[in-house]
Amino acid sequence: MRSTVTFLGHSGLDVRLGSSRVVCDPWLSTRGAYLGAWQQFPDNSRLEASDLHDTPVLFIGSPRPDHLDVETLRAFPRTVQVIVPAFRTRRLVDQLQQLGFGTVVELADWQPFDLGAGAQLTVVASSTKHVLAATAIVELDGQVVVNQNDCPLDAEALAQLAAKKPALHVVQLSGPSYFPAAYDFPPDQMGVEIEQALARRSANFYEAVAGVTARRVVPVGGPCFLEGRTFQSGAGEGLLPDADELLAKTARERPELAERMRLLYPGDAATLDGDGGEWQLAGHKPYDDKARHLEQQRRARQPLADGLLAELRASAEPVEIKDLRSHLRDLFQFEDMTWDLGLLIQVRLADGPSMWIDFRKKPYRFLTESEEAASHVLTVDSAWISLVLQEKLSWHDLLMAGLVSLHAERGSEKLMAHFDFRHDAALFDLVRWLNPALITLQDEKMEYVCQRFCPHRGRDLEYAVIERGVLTCTAHGWRFDLRKGGKCLWGGDAPLIVKEIRPLKA
Repeated sequence: MRSTVTFLGHSGLDVRLGSSRVVCDPWLSTRGAYLGAWQQFPDNSRLEASDLHDTPVLFIGSPRPDHLDVETLRAFPRTVQVIVPAFRTRRLVDQLQQLGFGTVVELADWQPFDLGAGAQLTVVASSTKHVLAATAIVELDGQVVVNQNDCPLDAEALAQLAAKKPALHVVQLSGPSYFPAAYDFPPDQMGVEIEQALARRSANFYEAVAGVTARRVVPVGGPCFLEGRTFQSGAGEGLLPDADELLAKTARERPELAERMRLLYPGDAATLDGDGGEWQLAGHKPYDDKARHLEQQRRARQPLADGLLAELRASAEPVEIKDLRSHLRDLFQFEDMTWDLGLLIQVRLADGPSMWIDFRKKPYRFLTESEEAASHVLTVDSAWISLVLQEKLSWHDLLMAGLVSLHAERGSEKLMAHFDFRHDAALFDLVRWLNPALITLQDEKMEYVCQRFCPHRGRDLEYAVIERGVLTCTAHGWRFDLRKGGKCLWGGDAPLIVKEIRPLKA
């Protein structure tokens, strides 16, 4: 029986093993992603989304718009089953249900889903839990296709994939990052940052290819970026190589991996005739001149992106400084994420006033004037801030779309986490609890090493009240039983992390 895996561009695949079929992450709209700043490369606009509509199953591996393309998905029949990873945030499920899909199935890691006719789909979420990405594995009669796309997996997960002896592995050198593109580093420093970022991504890519050990590997490059009048193949020169550049780079640096690689372009298919044999892959490059191809795509898509930005600007309102102050106070309300920042930052409206936030001592100060220069300056147009205040856009959208410029003397992950993740409460909570600060507290009998900040609003528990093992946060009254693993007794469901319990010394 004939099987095919058709490459749809970027992370998109149309997988048909025997009579089963699943379409993964179709991104076909010509409006691009992230307010038109991200575009598919190579151009896949010649593909017809309607050719995918008769699939019984859709797999959407991330809520990011280069995976969950609203324009493409809106035309799918609402009877299709949609499979998603069981992320800790509900954002992906909520978005699909808002689009009208009635059957959205969340799969836990390694939980099989029956595709019919003996085939099954398995999902593995990113090993970096706050990165919302997932790998799809499709299996039938010993034939295994792994669609890792840009999902980071640790060595254990890669070994589990290798144990399935996959025939085909699709993996991308890319990722949902605005660094270093959003920073206004001097040219020399920017070059160093790009080189280091590319080295990290390349190492992860090579680790994935070497770890999964598939017989055939399809390397996938990153998107291209629409920025003003330039249209380039990365967020910075050379940061996200396209598939051809990626294969050439691998051949130079890891030739033993490149031997197993074959290129596919949008519309190309890997084919397998019968139950045995090897997958046949033949890529057909859709251009002879890359620069000309990019320029043609830019000319076609620039008006769409400009129109979208103009439409958004039309709904912007004047920004009152009191509203910006209120927004920033709310943004930075979690003390566990600010207590050790030690920064003076400036939020600067390119066409308006500024607000400074001084995190160097408590209580934090929100200022409309400052004689000192800030160590971090975020510059953004007031129109985009207006839309953030209206909750029509998020800071994450602005960063990924290249609409924020950041000047920084040094990096601060906790500072940028507010702008990157605060639009999703569950995701931000996950980031907050990745490496919790600890504190040692005691009651009349025991000593407890536990999470220093309350999981509710991140208030410092240094002054909490503890009686008979029950800790009460004095900010909002949440109570936790330290002797029962930090179980929340009042306030919510989130427990307090307790690392150690020991009797008081006599």
